[in-house]
Amino acid sequence: MAATYRTAVGQWREQIAMYLRQARVAGEVTTGRPDALVIDTLLTTLVGFQTTAVLAYTGMSASRQTEILDGLLAT
Repeated sequence: MAATYRTAVGQWREQIAMYLRQARVAGEVTTGRPDALVIDTLLTTLVGFQTTAVLAYTGMSASRQTEILDGLLAT
């Protein structure tokens, strides 16, 4: 299971890095934070959202997840 998880997260990391580079070029991401930190923040948050979804926390709507993610990215 751990190997499957590492493979999946590695692929996810590569995709996020690609989209982050594109967003920086387009001027949509202007933070001076290093890409690795932005990617780790996003991955950690997304894994947490998955856990919350699996455990069916009723207060975690899509709009609430967006609000949380926007808040994290703004910091």
